[in-house]
Amino acid sequence: MAAQARALSELGRVQEYAGRLEESLRTCREAVEWARRAEDTRLQAALHLRLADSYARLGDPASAALHRSTAERMLAEEAPEGDSEPEHDANACEIRTTPAED
Repeated sequence: MAAQARALSELGRVQEYAGRLEESLRTCREAVEWARRAEDTRLQAALHLRLADSYARLGDPASAALHRSTAERMLAEEAPEGDSEPEHDANACEIRTTPAED
């Protein structure tokens, strides 16, 4: 299931780069659901960050903030007791953002 979520995440990235942001959002939301089923919290958080970036590009700061805070909460809950910085997992979904156009 986690592999399905990662594959959908990559598809969402391709859709985003192609300028199909609405389709990318749908794909990434589906990827979040697959990551949830796989109980992969770090992947879910990474996908929420991807969604936050996409919503920010679409000019929806409220949705962006919601997804960003969800990701931060998930990572904080997963962090070991007394560890303020969650470790970076090599298997976590890589999130790449495109630079803002001037």
